[in-house]
Amino acid sequence: MTESPTIIAGVDGSRASADALALADTLGAALGIEPTPVLVHPFGDFERALDDGRDGDELRGLADAVHDEMRALGTPIEDRRLTLVSDRSTARGLQRIADQRQALLIAIGASSRSRLGRVLLGGTAERLMSGAPCPVAIAPRGYATRPQSLRAIGVAFDGSPESRAALDWAAGLAARSDGRVRILGVHEPLISPYPAFQTAPLLAQNETARDHLARQLEAAAIDLRHAGVGVDASLLTGDAAAVLAEESGDLDVLVSGSRGYGPSRAVLLGSVSRAVVQRAASPVIVLPRDANANAIGVLAAQTNGRLVEPAGGSS
Repeated sequence: MTESPTIIAGVDGSRASADALALADTLGAALGIEPTPVLVHPFGDFERALDDGRDGDELRGLADAVHDEMRALGTPIEDRRLTLVSDRSTARGLQRIADQRQALLIAIGASSRSRLGRVLLGGTAERLMSGAPCPVAIAPRGYATRPQSLRAIGVAFDGSPESRAALDWAAGLAARSDGRVRILGVHEPLISPYPAFQTAPLLAQNETARDHLARQLEAAAIDLRHAGVGVDASLLTGDAAAVLAEESGDLDVLVSGSRGYGPSRAVLLGSVSRAVVQRAASPVIVLPRDANANAIGVLAAQTNGRLVEPAGGSS
């Protein structure tokens, strides 16, 4: 029997995992899904470990400690089953359970070394996002202590298939959360290494590129409006990662696509998406490649088939 999709929240009793669970709960409430807290442990097979005196005691103690810590952090998990996954690599364990459970998303917290209000990828998060089979949501530090909503849903958009998939996913989320989508397009002007030689052809090339992005933004916004989704489109100028990170301060979540190469159906951070995740003030959701083939289909099922029409119909 096929299991119903779920949202995986990586927990270990830390403040970062409290943030991850809070983000999973926020997304799960909008989608009508009960998140699954997952603890990855190195003790081998769960049932066999419980039968072993030493490993069994250590494993029970670990699970009890996680329950205690999560309760103390205001994100108790007593009322739901803590899933234990055996793996010496936390990232690999989360990827494996996400694949087995057909997870809609994996939620993780920022590194404990991050500044308050910012996301910072630690080693586990970096490894997790190098091949996750579903979208990965990263909660900024302190997220569990803030009021949480999904009213303002930003999307990094450059007209690529990956950004259109991110827009479709965000629109589906907005439809369930009564949120509004803000499409963020950033034009990065070409600059001559010799400022005195900012020639007319280079200026014309920049103007053409900006106009093309503006038309794509407007077409995408029109598609969403026709589908009944509240939307705003903003054309900004500057370094894409820096601009998107700054705009994230006014968002409840920022959705981004993966880079356009690498294994199919896997999350892979490119230079821009990695920098955005590192600097963002809001949670960031990064979709896998070919998201329309898996993540969007799952989200459509969770919205009872009421997913909006794809935003890529016009160009």
